[in-house]
Amino acid sequence: ELLIKYLKKDHKIDEVIQILKNDIKNHIRKDMAYNKLLDIYDEYGKLEEKKKLLPEVIIETNSFARYKELKDMYSDSEWDPIKAKIISKIKPNNRNILEDIYMEENETDKLFELLKQNPSMYKLAKYQDATKNKYSQELLNFYKPQILEESKRASNRKWYQELCYYIRKMKELNNSDDFIFDMLKEMYPNYKNKRAFKEEIMNVLSSKNKQRFYELINS
Repeated sequence: ELLIKYLKKDHKIDEVIQILKNDIKNHIRKDMAYNKLLDIYDEYGKLEEKKKLLPEVIIETNSFARYKELKDMYSDSEWDPIKAKIISKIKPNNRNILEDIYMEENETDKLFELLKQNPSMYKLAKYQDATKNKYSQELLNFYKPQILEESKRASNRKWYQELCYYIRKMKELNNSDDFIFDMLKEMYPNYKNKRAFKEEIMNVLSSKNKQRFYELINS
């Protein structure tokens, strides 16, 4: 750090850049090393060097923020081949950044193919807006078994509220009212003696389902 400060003061920027490039090869935290070099490029207006480096940064560090930053540097027509090259070099097991890229690029089918390999409720909710127009029914089917299973274990209001957040997300999907009510009937044994759970469920239902749910729990 002291050497870099001295070289910058002495306007020996090329030497600073070389030191930071070497540091990337040896640094345990590659993201930090890349950030230092990118900061220098920003500080000294080296836009072309930054554009050349960013694809490597994205691939090596799985940084979606850097992906968006690079995208903003290009026109739509220029971006397509660069995007394709980056995606082709991202390792298949780096699913998180691929999911974010496919969402950013409106690649609905590719996003859904990844999502169904690991359809956790968190991910279903995160990518719901990007996939619901085409895959509403599939999303409902992914939510249901997880909510049923979690409802067996849920034991306090905070837990109930978390589950009900996902029921609310289900409500946003097309033709979901009957599906949700059928699910609530199926999970009835899991909440029938839990007043707080019933209150939280009631809070997130549509008007149609509020009435049906009221009749169910008071029958």
